[in-house]
Amino acid sequence: MATEKAYPEDDACHMPVVEGSAPVASVLGQPREHVSRHVFRGGNFFMLRMLNRYRNELGVTALPQELDAAVARTMDHLSDSTARVTVEGAARGVNGISFEVLVENLAGHKLPTAYPSRRAWLHVTVRDASGRAVFESGAVRPDGSIVGNDADADPGL
Repeated sequence: MATEKAYPEDDACHMPVVEGSAPVASVLGQPREHVSRHVFRGGNFFMLRMLNRYRNELGVTALPQELDAAVARTMDHLSDSTARVTVEGAARGVNGISFEVLVENLAGHKLPTAYPSRRAWLHVTVRDASGRAVFESGAVRPDGSIVGNDADADPGL
């Protein structure tokens, strides 16, 4: 029985090394040593859930708990390991405020991610001392469209 070996560098890698021998193919795969396992860390938990829900119709061979675990890893990845956002240089001037928003991509080519489209946006809200919103950009409507995004207002653009 092969198990994944925990190496510190595996945290940033999608090919963790398997400890022991493991087959490299499901059909006629002979067990080999020093095999890496391809772990998909993306953002498509929706498709994983659909595969699990319609597993019989689609001929899915992964066990339900394996797909549930993949969904949990995906949700974890999206919430904790996709990007780091920081605000720097906030300053109040005569004509308003200014600041820089820095986005550090922690997910490589998996950012942006989405289904059915790939996009990323910032939802920024500036509030006054009483908590009243004085500026907002990038708010998401209940239907998933973004306020102020011309392409969402007119999909033909």
